[in-house]
Amino acid sequence: GAIYWKLSTGRGVMPAFQDLLSKTERWQLTAYIRSLGENND
Repeated sequence: GAIYWKLSTGRGVMPAFQDLLSKTERWQLTAYIRSLGENND
């Protein structure tokens, strides 16, 4: 997805994380970021 791509390649002032985080870690972070937007009422 788009979040994973932006985490991997960076965007604007945000650095790329593909050399710092594994593929699995980037997908886990993507899932976490997506969960922040969920309505948990």
